[in-house]
Amino acid sequence: ERQRDLERYGATRVGTHAPAATACTAAAQGRDSAYLRFKSRLLNTLELTVPQAAPGILVNGSRWLDVGAGSGEIADYLTRKYGVRITAYDVAPPAQNKWATDRRGALGAAQRLGFPVAVFDGQRLPAEESRSADVVLFNMVLHHAANSTPALLREAARVSQRWIVVLEDCDVTGDASDTVAKATLGRHRGHEPTGIFRTTAAWVALLRDSTGFALRDWGRILMQSKHQMDYQRFFVAERVEG
Repeated sequence: ERQRDLERYGATRVGTHAPAATACTAAAQGRDSAYLRFKSRLLNTLELTVPQAAPGILVNGSRWLDVGAGSGEIADYLTRKYGVRITAYDVAPPAQNKWATDRRGALGAAQRLGFPVAVFDGQRLPAEESRSADVVLFNMVLHHAANSTPALLREAARVSQRWIVVLEDCDVTGDASDTVAKATLGRHRGHEPTGIFRTTAAWVALLRDSTGFALRDWGRILMQSKHQMDYQRFFVAERVEG
């Protein structure tokens, strides 16, 4: 089934996919806040699964852009743990960003420590030179960007010299039963009423058409409970010369 899905969407990587439980336990070291522990499934994907398709992506000194970084807590964590150099961007400063605070309006741990998050217009990154980053990351943000997503992906293709990584809440129509797909879309509308939630096929096409990069891998982000709905996906795209 895994190989069939890879071939269906034109991805090129073949190999193991889901990280082993022992690897997940080891990777959890350093997740020293409730927020980071809550985001373990996303961090396991970034730390264990994505590097299988993108070797060296977490090497010390590599330059990342985290676009839609919220409080910057995940950027801070990856910086501290791996020595990557991350520039974080969002459309609002953390103190004014509803996705960067908890229900009481309290900022995340990284922002209390002062991790810088630069504000941008949600479409362009004029401060970034072409091919100046090794990785551009969109971590659960592009459904919020909605119709600005193609422009953001074009900017990512301009700025990244090698990798674009997308983690997303997806529309699972065609990948799940009609009942599950309907329930998932209901969840999405409650989460972001004005967002755009795309299917896997739509993401593959959008990445290809907006970036010109080659899809190296995509897959399901494993939920922490078997009772959770399976709607999160990751995509890894690489610049191809010539």
